[in-house]
Amino acid sequence: MFEPYSRCYTTGAKQLLILDGHSSHLTAEFDTFCKKNAIVCLCMPVYASHLLQSLDVGVFGLLKHVYRKLLEKRIIAGNNYINKKDFLSLYSSAHTKVFTPDNICKGFAGAGLKPLNKEWVLAKITFQLYILTLSASVESLIFSAF
Repeated sequence: MFEPYSRCYTTGAKQLLILDGHSSHLTAEFDTFCKKNAIVCLCMPVYASHLLQSLDVGVFGLLKHVYRKLLEKRIIAGNNYINKKDFLSLYSSAHTKVFTPDNICKGFAGAGLKPLNKEWVLAKITFQLYILTLSASVESLIFSAF
């Protein structure tokens, strides 16, 4: 879906596609498709996508909130059953309210991606190194075998 919908917004010869680091994206077919269509893929670090995905940071959280409020109104009105048609109606209303150019831009700003704020983005990504230390009794058992 990315390629046909983004092509009209491309200003150069290549397009940039930002992905989470999930292994499902790493297939030979996908790689061939990207090369054929001049798509450069940038894979975000594993366990960091929730910090860097601009729509997750701003828009989808708001979408969940607005949908929940619309659903609560239905429940308060006595409707305790939501069928597919009801869901689509509520979702469509929530989507229209939330997916605005302003909210999408705020999502990118909230993730520190536009304008790019490298220090803020890097400050959110923390890495902890775990160093295994052996107790003296375990260490003596291991080394006594040699």
